[in-house]
Amino acid sequence: MYGAAPMSAKVDDVGTATSTGTTLPNGGVANAKNGTWTQLVASTPQHANGFIVCLGSATTALDYVVDIAIGAGGSETIICADLIACTGTGTGARIPQYVCPIPIPAGTRISARMAGSASSGTIRCSIELLSVLPGGVPPFQKMTTYGARLTGGVQVDPGASANTKGAYVPVGTVPVGQEIPDLMPGPATAGGEDENETGSIIVVVATDAPLLPHQLKRIATRVSLGVGRMGGHGGNSSGDIFVAFSTANPRVYGDSGVARVDMLRNDLINPLFYATVQATEEAIINALLAADTMTGIDDFRVYALPVDRLKGIMAKYGRPIR
Repeated sequence: MYGAAPMSAKVDDVGTATSTGTTLPNGGVANAKNGTWTQLVASTPQHANGFIVCLGSATTALDYVVDIAIGAGGSETIICADLIACTGTGTGARIPQYVCPIPIPAGTRISARMAGSASSGTIRCSIELLSVLPGGVPPFQKMTTYGARLTGGVQVDPGASANTKGAYVPVGTVPVGQEIPDLMPGPATAGGEDENETGSIIVVVATDAPLLPHQLKRIATRVSLGVGRMGGHGGNSSGDIFVAFSTANPRVYGDSGVARVDMLRNDLINPLFYATVQATEEAIINALLAADTMTGIDDFRVYALPVDRLKGIMAKYGRPIR
């Protein structure tokens, strides 16, 4: 627990076939993962922003490693690999718990498998789904989705014009794009999605912080982090232009040949870096919400983000827009 941050809020326990969890069988070969996954839950009851993995009740004093996966049987995708459970049996076992800040949508199948340091022995596994992570830790963003959490930017006020696209657009960890597949960008005549990144973006960062040119260059490079968190990859044909300027030191160009300037110490610049990333994210979201559906060159159509459907999607995942 960090400071006065909120404790975790439990959504549900899964994989609790007994009071100590679901038994994961040994594959019969020492130090080799079982080729068969054991289902912990067929369908999660609701969206979770993370989970806790509990391992224990080993039948043999061995060393174990456990994989956690999601997906249908035969198509499992590992999301947590090689979670270690130490030796010991019964009351002498050391039961590890792992906090995994990985979002899991409602209706997801979760399974597990293990390997032991011998060819026999079993271990039990259960998962506690969380709506809020311990200490208020934000969940990781999946690399196969576009977007990031919105926390606002108060020290940097960027003006951005975005023409980005992607199959998935999470807002606050919610996979909005997956919920509106009918509005993916693409040729208006074919109705399909162009897999190549053809958009461009220009971001202008303005601040009144006293920064010198080399510091402003560092600020401008942080814009790419915000664009990346919103799904931009800087594709081959993408025109990405980022500039930054400061309104401080307005009287540098005086009549005297000697000018005095103020500057922020480098060890105090991190808050501006964070604000640049966050403000870039919010500027892109603002642009998406303000944009109208547009058909451009080669009959390529980009659809406006429907606010009414966005509100419904956010409410569906327990993140209503107020």
